[in-house]
Amino acid sequence: MGSAAFFKPDHYFNDNPWRKEIGAGPILLNMIHEVHNLRMLCGEIVAVQALSSNAIRGFAVEDTVAISLRFANGALGSFLLSDTAACARSWEQTSQENKAYSTYEDEDCYVITGTFGSLSVPTMRLKTYGKAEDRSWWKPFDESVAAVTREDPLARQMEHFGAVIRGEVTRRVVPHGISRQHIGKQIMIRGTTTLIAHIGYPTEAFKAPMIYNPYFEAKGIDAIVMPMGVTAEDYSTVLPSIFKLTNIRGALITMPHKVTTVGLVDEVTATAKIAGACNAILRRKDGSLLGDMFDGDGFVRGVQRKGLSLTGKRALVVGAGGVGCAIAASLAAAAVAEIALFDVTVESAEALGDRLRTHYPALKVTTGSNDPAGYDLVVNATPMGMNPGDKLPMDVSRIAPTTFVGEVVMKS
Repeated sequence: MGSAAFFKPDHYFNDNPWRKEIGAGPILLNMIHEVHNLRMLCGEIVAVQALSSNAIRGFAVEDTVAISLRFANGALGSFLLSDTAACARSWEQTSQENKAYSTYEDEDCYVITGTFGSLSVPTMRLKTYGKAEDRSWWKPFDESVAAVTREDPLARQMEHFGAVIRGEVTRRVVPHGISRQHIGKQIMIRGTTTLIAHIGYPTEAFKAPMIYNPYFEAKGIDAIVMPMGVTAEDYSTVLPSIFKLTNIRGALITMPHKVTTVGLVDEVTATAKIAGACNAILRRKDGSLLGDMFDGDGFVRGVQRKGLSLTGKRALVVGAGGVGCAIAASLAAAAVAEIALFDVTVESAEALGDRLRTHYPALKVTTGSNDPAGYDLVVNATPMGMNPGDKLPMDVSRIAPTTFVGEVVMKS
């Protein structure tokens, strides 16, 4: 059991309004440190579930979170995180690590329990049973305090950092997915580097560069994914110009260009034809451009891995743009019995429906309603959620508790 419960004063937010926005709350600013402590104490975390609330301040960002954790060793844990709690149960107020904070020597922020006892941190108070036959809530614990050497951790960190720079010791932390032989190397663009454009607008929500570029560097692949912001009105002119570059191999295409791309490449795969959209372009050796679409397959595999069998199910897809078309096409290939399509541009949904009927004659396809009631799977394939204040794409109160909900917006 853990907690990071403290109260951040009003001026903390008023002096820096960005702290009121999504991404600047206690999950990203404070919980990241708690996760490190928990990993050191209990091992790697393999699963997380959480409930968040902004009920106290009403900002866009959360102020309180209740978290359930599963560790690789089978242990389970719970954690309460809040920056609106007038409480001293936080690492800063119990560890005496930073003298800028008031501290309370009798308070703990973590309690680790086992079958023979418990350890409270950072007071290091132990409550244990000496023998197996003594373990009962009717019997008293043996109480003691574990002996530890308390030092300034910030000073220890700087000492270690200096030793790493001098080459006296090796670094203790290896980033996930990066082999030790690549430690110390930076992602470097060279004259030999192959470029992969990541084209869309806006670029703030792009995740692909953060996924692919560390992988390329770790594997010794001389390539880089480069985000490029191109508006819809400029796209048909800019795309051919980008592929005049001699060191470009292809492109990842995202909103709002996936549908337009079909008419700008030399050839598209069968999947892209059904979807009516492309999310990837390959420049072949002869210079021709091949468009493909793998959004839908990735989505369907993700749904299936979460335990939903799609055979014979009813699905609603809201949004008939590039990603919506791809998901609908892959759902049809996964043998759903019925697909309902909705888009604010009616013609887009109807055109997608016609393509699905052509390739899957046995599939029931309807258009014109975004009412989610009665479906096994409901998908938001619209850009709604990319910007603060976006409305919900459907009446979520009509979604049944048993319905599986899919979301394509990757902005937290």
